[in-house]
Amino acid sequence: MKIKFYGVRGSLPTPSRPGFETSKYGGNTTCLEAILDSGEEYIFDMGSGLAVLGDDLMSKGFGQGQGKAKIFLSHVHWDHIQGFPFFTPAYIGGNQLDLYGEAKAEKTLEETMAGQQEFPNFPVTLAQMRTYGAELNFHDLKEGESIENGAKISYMKVDHPDSCFSYKIEEKKQTFVFCTDNEHDGSYNDGKYEFGENDKRIVEWSKDADAMYYDAQYTPEEYDPSAFDLPGMSKKTWGHSTYEVGIDIALEAGVKRLFLGHHDIRHSDDTMDAITKRAQDYLDEKFSEGDYLVKPSVQFAKEGEEIDLEPVYFSV
Repeated sequence: MKIKFYGVRGSLPTPSRPGFETSKYGGNTTCLEAILDSGEEYIFDMGSGLAVLGDDLMSKGFGQGQGKAKIFLSHVHWDHIQGFPFFTPAYIGGNQLDLYGEAKAEKTLEETMAGQQEFPNFPVTLAQMRTYGAELNFHDLKEGESIENGAKISYMKVDHPDSCFSYKIEEKKQTFVFCTDNEHDGSYNDGKYEFGENDKRIVEWSKDADAMYYDAQYTPEEYDPSAFDLPGMSKKTWGHSTYEVGIDIALEAGVKRLFLGHHDIRHSDDTMDAITKRAQDYLDEKFSEGDYLVKPSVQFAKEGEEIDLEPVYFSV
């Protein structure tokens, strides 16, 4: 299985500008591609990165109307669906796209997606796309179900406003966990983080995963400024987490490779480099102090990066 990051930014596309470079880590919102060993195309979330992925797919069977893909949505906040109206393969007759996600606000997934393209939001409606373009099949998911299709896709709700799914894909002995837009629910006691119930569920969910993508939008200071005697609004209840908790979860779960994502729109490449150093220092300290079997590799996800999900083992 191969995973490629097409968008790892949160909230809003963030292109480079003078004095604020984002080309190293990327500016597109969330979109990941998973290509199974069988060759099947899986896509996780449809942020602005989906437009770039669509252009790449056009050089494959999708350009001739012979492509098939399964798209799994964590949730339908705009930064996770805004790329779909610009997804070129959806306008090519003969392609088949199966979209999976949770029904929201008494609307089916299809109705929610149609709303994004209704007048005056966009000039091409979903109905027009379906009539003249690809075959679009919508599937409303309920927690606890799983999809078996050469690989197993399972999902559970995590803590985010209006709810959000974390997905786990298992093929042969390879496991990848996609856990974006999640807020930790533990607390600090004498400087040590203690897991909450949602955290414990995620630890169990990601047990022994070969790789995990985890929401780390905020630094600890950004998440809770008052805890550091800093000014600024608390980000509690906003539905996102920190690199420290992501590392804590990965260590406890025995995750082998941790990719931190959903980068904040105000984090430039220079800022991300500095946070990366802090995250590595935190990992080294936590691992040296704890009784963990696996020390994961930890990095902030970069747009355009591709990883081969062959199992990786680390000596301790």
